[in-house]
Amino acid sequence: MTKADASLRIRQIIELETGVTPHLGHQSITIDLNRARARQTRLAFLPLAVGFLRFSVYAVVTVTTNILIWKEEIADAGCNKWSAAQLVPTTWNQDLLPCPYTRTQATVADCCFALDKACKLGESCWFHQGRPQFQEESAVECYRSKGTNSYGAGGQCCYGQNGQLITTGTGAGSDDRYHSSHYIFKHCFHDVLPFIGCCKVSLNPE
Repeated sequence: MTKADASLRIRQIIELETGVTPHLGHQSITIDLNRARARQTRLAFLPLAVGFLRFSVYAVVTVTTNILIWKEEIADAGCNKWSAAQLVPTTWNQDLLPCPYTRTQATVADCCFALDKACKLGESCWFHQGRPQFQEESAVECYRSKGTNSYGAGGQCCYGQNGQLITTGTGAGSDDRYHSSHYIFKHCFHDVLPFIGCCKVSLNPE
């Protein structure tokens, strides 16, 4: 194996056909490239759609908060009510892939993690800014697990300016009750909205 071979990385896997039943011996299959290309085009726009939806939800809640002058006490009361109705996280976040410890490791873990389009290095990472009053670190880039566990949950990993995984505060990633790409609307209502209300609006450090 040469040095060039050792540095080879698979950046993308293109799924041409599904549901192919293997048979013993020689086997051939005809693939409709136009259909395969159209399918890949739809999948390519999915992360952008998720990011746009997440931003839209954040913008609407932010505007509504400013109009209604949503006080900390109201946010805390809503969070307490939401929290009391939740299942213990260990009932749904089992078998999620652990986050890579560094951003460099996350960038090469193409098999399992994908760049979060809403938080890319060199661009705005508005959703995972640390709260200065609690001296929290802000994320510069985040990655999301490509797959889900048996409960439909997903994981998000966020990294600071030093390239290290952030594990506390609003700059950190999270275990998402519903995967952001597989269950877009459930993710918004069960993960995004509670995060905004309990972590962005509320000033409670917990």
